[in-house]
Amino acid sequence: EGLNVAMSVETPNNNGLSITNNTFKGSEYEALGLNHVGSLVTVTGNSFDADNAIYMSAYNWGTGIGNAVDATNNTFAGTLASNLTKAQAFSVEDKIQHSVDATSVNNPLTGLIRVKANQVYVTTTSGSINRGITAASVGDTVNVSPETYSQNVLVNKSVYLHGANAGLAGNNVSRSTETKILDGQLQVSGTASIVVDGFNFYQTTSNFNGTISLTTGNTPVTIQNSIIERWATTTGNTVRGIETSVTTAAISITNNLFRGDASGGLFGAHKTWNSAIYSNGGNISITNNEFNNSRTAINCDNMSNTVVMNDNIFGNNGTAISFGGTTPTTGSYTISGNSFNTSNTIINLSNVNANFRLDATSSVFNGDAAANLTLAQAFAVENLMYHKGRSSKNGMVRIQAGKVFNTTNTTVANNILYADANDILFIDNGTYDGAVTINKKLDIRGQGTGTIIRSSGNTAVTYTSDASGTSSNDMAYLRNLSITGSS
Repeated sequence: EGLNVAMSVETPNNNGLSITNNTFKGSEYEALGLNHVGSLVTVTGNSFDADNAIYMSAYNWGTGIGNAVDATNNTFAGTLASNLTKAQAFSVEDKIQHSVDATSVNNPLTGLIRVKANQVYVTTTSGSINRGITAASVGDTVNVSPETYSQNVLVNKSVYLHGANAGLAGNNVSRSTETKILDGQLQVSGTASIVVDGFNFYQTTSNFNGTISLTTGNTPVTIQNSIIERWATTTGNTVRGIETSVTTAAISITNNLFRGDASGGLFGAHKTWNSAIYSNGGNISITNNEFNNSRTAINCDNMSNTVVMNDNIFGNNGTAISFGGTTPTTGSYTISGNSFNTSNTIINLSNVNANFRLDATSSVFNGDAAANLTLAQAFAVENLMYHKGRSSKNGMVRIQAGKVFNTTNTTVANNILYADANDILFIDNGTYDGAVTINKKLDIRGQGTGTIIRSSGNTAVTYTSDASGTSSNDMAYLRNLSITGSS
């Protein structure tokens, strides 16, 4: 009691040393110093009062000594270590000197002291999230206190990296003070599973293409329950919240909130994410996230059947989802349960093949299920799509089964091209220039005299044999519109 150092143990590789049932009070420097001893020493049943400046220290642990002392059966400030709350554990961590803390020649902190099984704790007093990861064993949880860390993070082993709001979705109003990674980048490596949970990634710079970089291709990783946001000081930068490469290992991005600074608008002069998520294909699942104020919420290159984009909420973004790739994407795909609440572009088929089809029939648009949209609402949604030849974009997005919606953003000819036989093609009011060939069995419905097909040639509408049947159930229909020559 009241000593500078109450007990200092300096016994290299001692297999029999046991420090038990002691009470340490009021040490001015440290209560218990462990020098060269390693994990072969037993430290149990001791009580460390809160008035100790430092509870325990671990120095000079060499190779082969072991990497951790089990201190889970000791009491710190009146609470058994195994019963410590997370806040209490962070406070204890600040009074333990070990490998999580900064080390030097004169202060060689090379051992780990565990106060809870399978847990490592990092605070700003410790200073480095990376040291916590290095000290952890495979399968450990590295808990990071609710403070601000201006540093890059490399997760290079299979651990759970937990911020203060682990387990709470990014848009959960019950979130408390955040563990903030300020202007840093998180990277992963290795081939074993990694989980990152409950952080606030806050970016103001343009230093990184991806604030969270998942570009190794072979690391299974989950990014969840985090807020990922950008409030830039410069405009128009190509900066991404999460960036992935073509992956063989599974990537899951779930229950996050992506947001940013909309003060520069959501296009060329933006101060927010250029892409909240840039996915380059592979085995990736993007589910239950919320996106607000990004230039593009999801850039999805190289879409495939192993890419899942379901149950996300898209607020006000320049574009909700853009599909493309260096080589135009082919094939038919489905996205399910997404909610689009925007007056900007919903889906842009930026660089896809003409045979690309996207089924979005289970989506919600501005609060209404796609299947329940009125005709006026369906036309309004169609006006927020870039596909079917609009601005030279190929492919088609379907929002209602068996129906295609045509506004003046696309030609009637292109809508016939992309429709399937037996579809109903609804054409909005407006003037549509160009001759039309109906070469499949379609029910083409205008909105009255305000829907005008206008042709400068000799023939405005041509039926082929594929559109001409022998009964009312076996032929194309063209109804409720006007056909005229050039003005």
